[in-house]
Amino acid sequence: MSTPLKHALVDHMEPAYRVAIQIGRSDGWLSKVAAGIKDPTEVEKNQLSKILGRTVGELFPSQIKVA
Repeated sequence: MSTPLKHALVDHMEPAYRVAIQIGRSDGWLSKVAAGIKDPTEVEKNQLSKILGRTVGELFPSQIKVA
């Protein structure tokens, strides 16, 4: 499964394991999130969006909450 998060991680200047370290998670966890196996918290989504320079909606389009 290819997700926007996977694409953002590939395009990012730092390797994925360093992105995981920056948010205090393991690279295995990040891999599972990118594959759609695990769901990150809202805080983790925000951290990933800041690090990767994308919006939460770009990284997690199917998980956007509608008010």
